[in-house]
Order: sequence, then structure tokens, then C-alpha cells
Amino acid sequence: MYSASGSNIKYTALSPEGKYTKLILQFAATGEEVESLEITDNDKNTLLKKVEKISPSTGIQTIEVGISGVSNIAINVNQPSDGGFFIPLTTSYYK
Repeated sequence: MYSASGSNIKYTALSPEGKYTKLILQFAATGEEVESLEITDNDKNTLLKKVEKISPSTGIQTIEVGISGVSNIAINVNQPSDGGFFIPLTTSYYK
């Protein structure tokens, strides 16, 4: 998943359908620093994990999130519109 610099799309969703206990998410900021990344249970509107200050200079980060019983996940990125982000689907996975 990729959101280019200048894009207003700062959101993505995943649907593990309650089948897994953990999400291993790889994430990288591009262009501008991400102020925060919030991963929530979209059905219960419950915050699962919040990560502050992700800089483009740090490269790809691995974020682990407990998702037992979660069917739908929302990933909200708080970042200036001239920034972007990248989530490599080949190395992000459920466990």
C-alpha cells in the first residue's frame, strides 16, 4: 500500500476476520514525518496501538499489534499532506 506525497489519503483498512492474534505491520514515512499512526478495531472503535513520530530517515519500521478477535482494522496516519507512506504487503503479515 502506498500513499504518495500530496495525497489526502491517510487511511487504510485490513480485514483479518478474527482469525489471528497478531499483526506484524511494516511501515515507512516518505517526504514528511508522520506525527502519529493509530491502529484501531474498526468495529468497536477501540485503539489497539498508537505510534508517535515516524521519520522518513528511520526507514521501514516493524510494528506489532495484538488483534485477537478483531475483524476489521483501520490504520489512520496523521501526517502533513505533502508527506506520504508505504506499507509493504509482502513483509507485513498476520500471525
